[in-house]
Amino acid sequence: MRLVEHYVSMQGECDRTGTPTQFIRFAGCNLKCTGWPCDTPFAIFPRQYLKKQYLLPVHNPGSASLMGDIIDKYDETGAGNICLTGGEPLLQLNDDLDDLITNALHLQSRIKSIEMFSNGTLRYTHTMLEKCSIRMDWKLPGSHEDQSGPNWDVRIENYCNMGEWNHHTIKFTIKDQFDFETAMSIFDKYGLETWPGTVYAGPVWDSEYTAADISAGILANKLPWRLNVQTHNYIWPAQERER
Repeated sequence: MRLVEHYVSMQGECDRTGTPTQFIRFAGCNLKCTGWPCDTPFAIFPRQYLKKQYLLPVHNPGSASLMGDIIDKYDETGAGNICLTGGEPLLQLNDDLDDLITNALHLQSRIKSIEMFSNGTLRYTHTMLEKCSIRMDWKLPGSHEDQSGPNWDVRIENYCNMGEWNHHTIKFTIKDQFDFETAMSIFDKYGLETWPGTVYAGPVWDSEYTAADISAGILANKLPWRLNVQTHNYIWPAQERER
């Protein structure tokens, strides 16, 4: 498992916004999203941005090192929510991620919840679906990622499997009006109105299509969506987060 960083901050997105969170960020991504600048290029191209990355034992992500770090960070900060992120976490071996999720949840006195941000193009395991709140970033045309083919088919499969629980999230990141209209089409086509999870929509950071535009669209179309604004970008401006 390739771990880029493990740190504590405030969750800035979706329903745990404002929650003290331990972020476990993995290296690599299978998508490029050339339609806008990636907000974590150091995770997608770690050798370019970091002097080193941490290599965890392949079949022992519950090693004393990582589990000890999780305990230490909780004892220091009280951060009992874990966020698996990247890049794309699913590029790690599924068995290793499953073990990490299970072992972390065994720390019941410290770890209360686990979430995972993912693009949805790689299959989720039963352990992930059952024990982890998945925030699936459903890519839209503005990302310049393919809206058909194998990636699309896997995303639909994941979406259907996520529907067996109510703790998952679909997140639309919207660049322009066409993206907004595409998100509405997806919402209608795949029955997201009756899907038991939560649907969020938010703007691409620094886009001319703003949170106000998305809010107006949600209200005008009577959509049961929640506005997603990356609050961490307001707390810590981009230049303060550069590595």
